[in-house]
Amino acid sequence: VGVQPGDHVAFGSVGYILTQG
Repeated sequence: VGVQPGDHVAFGSVGYILTQG
């Protein structure tokens, strides 16, 4: 919660991919 698609928050490889929206 807090990190939404499009935020581009790269706290990790997976995290970055999940937030590339």
